[in-house]
Amino acid sequence: MKKIIIATLNPNKIREYRQILTPLGYEAISPIEVNIPLNFVEDGQTFTDNALIKARALAKLIDAAILADDSGLEINALDGFPGLHSHRFLLGASDDEKNLEIINMMKSQQDKTAQFVCVIALILPFQAPQIFKGIAPGYILDLPQGKNGFGYDPIFFSFEANAPFATLSTEEKNRYSHRGKATAQLVAYLKKNNY
Repeated sequence: MKKIIIATLNPNKIREYRQILTPLGYEAISPIEVNIPLNFVEDGQTFTDNALIKARALAKLIDAAILADDSGLEINALDGFPGLHSHRFLLGASDDEKNLEIINMMKSQQDKTAQFVCVIALILPFQAPQIFKGIAPGYILDLPQGKNGFGYDPIFFSFEANAPFATLSTEEKNRYSHRGKATAQLVAYLKKNNY
């Protein structure tokens, strides 16, 4: 299998990428598995900026296929919040606590629509970075539903799946999720370029 190093220390992201990439013939590897320290500051202004920061930081340390993503939940009534700060929102709080706080923030809002966004940056050896973007439209639920997934999945109802993300099987979520969509574009690019 072709190896792709994922520029993240988030075990949930590593797991999702393995679930998506392994059946397609790619081995998703954590930097920890190859003893590479990740050291970067995500100070970009967009998801694309942050994905590139992570990918370039890792590409300086190893000559390999590098994949990095930045993703988040954008809530229309909150002007795209938490957006770039999705992971850092209520830093130190549990996913359940973050989800309940978002629900509280949305109580007075009529418009519950939101979207998950994922931008993937791919750097292959001796090539310019490539960018792939996936968007999953939906809305914020009044109560968490389901036990699958992670992060904001229990409070996000997917229009396309017609179900909350946290109630979907792994296969279903990968079909409709922002990360699944961006990864499908990534894999199409890899196949086209014979990697």
